[in-house]
Amino acid sequence: MVRIDASVLPGRRAAVLASLLAALGTAGWLLAGAPGGTLTLGGGLAIGLDRIGGFFLLLVLLETAGVAAARDTPQGRTAVQLGGAILALVAGDAMTLLAGVGLAAGTRRGPMVAGLALLGGVALLGGGDFAAMRLAAPGVGLAWCAMVVAGLWPGVLGMFLVARLLVDLGGTAPGGVAMLGGGLVAAWGGWQAWRAMTFPVLIGGLGRMLAGMGLLGASIALAGRAIDFAGPAALGMASLWGAAVVLGTSVPVLAVLAGVAGTDALRRAAGVMRSGGFFGLASLAAGLTVACVPPGGGFAVVWQVFRALRALPISPVEGAVAAFGVAAGVSFAVAAVVRLLAIGFEGAAERAAAPRALERNVMALLAGLGLLAAMVPGAVAALAGGEAPGAIGGTVGLLMAGLVMVTAVVTRRLGSEGHRVIVAGAGAVEMPSRGLVGVPGLRAVIGWRKRLAVWGTGRDPLALRPLLGLALGLAVLLLLARVVT
Repeated sequence: MVRIDASVLPGRRAAVLASLLAALGTAGWLLAGAPGGTLTLGGGLAIGLDRIGGFFLLLVLLETAGVAAARDTPQGRTAVQLGGAILALVAGDAMTLLAGVGLAAGTRRGPMVAGLALLGGVALLGGGDFAAMRLAAPGVGLAWCAMVVAGLWPGVLGMFLVARLLVDLGGTAPGGVAMLGGGLVAAWGGWQAWRAMTFPVLIGGLGRMLAGMGLLGASIALAGRAIDFAGPAALGMASLWGAAVVLGTSVPVLAVLAGVAGTDALRRAAGVMRSGGFFGLASLAAGLTVACVPPGGGFAVVWQVFRALRALPISPVEGAVAAFGVAAGVSFAVAAVVRLLAIGFEGAAERAAAPRALERNVMALLAGLGLLAAMVPGAVAALAGGEAPGAIGGTVGLLMAGLVMVTAVVTRRLGSEGHRVIVAGAGAVEMPSRGLVGVPGLRAVIGWRKRLAVWGTGRDPLALRPLLGLALGLAVLLLLARVVT
């Protein structure tokens, strides 16, 4: 079969550029205060772009840029789904919202079932105009509908539907059921990613884990509003925004990576991250961000969720189930991403991966935005129309910025390509004398140094996996210990 390079298709390049320009304009509109109103059409239908719709429109456009840059993506289907997503985002009534969701879902089974759950949620709210739906008292059923949407539609539009149902339209819905559901969905998604043997299953599982944490954040915001507790409510909303940002920036990077690999099987993508300058660094940054490891935006989401659960006066059972669900999901996600990095960086390449400029640039931009969202959480809050919570103070922000700067300096000095972060020759490994080798502690350090020396050579595919597993697992254990204590 002949494969056509995405970077040489003018239509694909134009689609990426148009999406990014539209995203830039949307960001400017949000920073200007999101002025606008509702336009009533014939038949009682209404359209209009509010703050929630505008924020998620920005993320949908970024996600579309990543999808358009990926190879073998049907451009016609992408355009139809984007049109449906925009129609859902600007919907001012239930019928327009359902019509947009139907177009955006296409023939995909999960989103179709999620659309049916959305229909049930609209029915619980009384249907019709959004202003009338906000006055309804939906009860527990709306939380179940939001759980189905988050579990079956792990994407930016799915997160928008959760935010529209729970935060906007269902302001009186109880948050306890959705809180438990968020933890379970996060654990389910991480477990799927851990067991995944193909890129689609891996990306879907990681996205589902983030969607579960977004649902958990929305339910925390509801619970905080119910008791007029502003601190946890702000943290819950920040978690929802952060999960949506990661879904719109870092997850599409993995989709572009899968297109460059040219295969769905993870094991056949060996060595794909070792080519193309900063292509490998973008893959690394996106993987760590989705796995909720610093310095990415996913870590900010987990941190804020745990802080909100500690501050919110809820049942110990609800808090424990939600916290352990998130911890389990993140642990599985860390293991899945460590395996992906080991294959992509260390595996012996079976084919010559050749990422082009379009793919490299889009991956670097989206991965950088994921890091920027973690370092400057106030910018995300400004775009979403809220206040930045105090969960991530200046110390953590400076730490993340320092990690990024150190990585950039080391990469610049030791090699411009992503896989040459650590360079060591054979003589460097044998430097210690025989007397020092006899000391147990130094012998262990030298052993790890040998493992690091072969990173990027492809001779030992398992050299870096224990070190990454130890470092990333330690971050999860520290967060879990903070919740338990």
